[in-house]
Amino acid sequence: MTRLPQAGSRPTGFRLPWRCLLAAALILVLGIGTARAVRPFTDGLPSVSALRHYGFPHRLVPLSRFPSRLRHAFLAAEDGEFWSEGPLDYDAIVRAALIDAVRGRPAQGGSTITQQVARMLFLHRHKTLRRKLRGAVLAFRLQRAWGKPRILDVYLNRVYLGPHVRGVTAAAHYYFHRDPARLDLAQAAMLAGLPANPSLFDPRTHPRWARARRDYVLQQMQVLGFISRHTERVASREPLLQAG
Repeated sequence: MTRLPQAGSRPTGFRLPWRCLLAAALILVLGIGTARAVRPFTDGLPSVSALRHYGFPHRLVPLSRFPSRLRHAFLAAEDGEFWSEGPLDYDAIVRAALIDAVRGRPAQGGSTITQQVARMLFLHRHKTLRRKLRGAVLAFRLQRAWGKPRILDVYLNRVYLGPHVRGVTAAAHYYFHRDPARLDLAQAAMLAGLPANPSLFDPRTHPRWARARRDYVLQQMQVLGFISRHTERVASREPLLQAG
């Protein structure tokens, strides 16, 4: 059986004992730290007020236009606790910090969807401590300004899913030649597996890895209660790029 890299996914049910301590530390740094200390990490970031009036050059497809199986697939793949938890994944922050210390270079931990939206819209791509802290500030501001439904809507409209492919609408047409509403469960799971590594999980160039990643997403959907075990098994037997 193919051993699947789990990059980009957030494990469910795993909690580090110092989670609350880390949360308190972040609150101190981001909330009640001196203006001089915090300013280097907030200069140039949009305020909550500015975010509430933020406009996109292209109209977003409303969240209601994306079928639940598609929304659930992306939540299972990227942020299974999106609706129930805050904008940061403190466990992933601790894991990334430990990896940073061991390797001596920045590591990319599993991020919440809110953090991913903050990065894709407002931050550069270089993995630095400053970028991580700015991303944390922005994640809190985005949640206050937009709320969870709009954050998920922006994510599904803007997430990178392949060469020159942004958003699930473009990806549905690129990979399956159909609208998102017509994707079946297996197709939705395949798209949801792409953000972790669009090149590695491209079904046209790496079908073995793409299938393994798709099946992992289906398993996560079953674990989270989005689908039954029988439905998972049926979907996992579907051809990878069947369009009809």
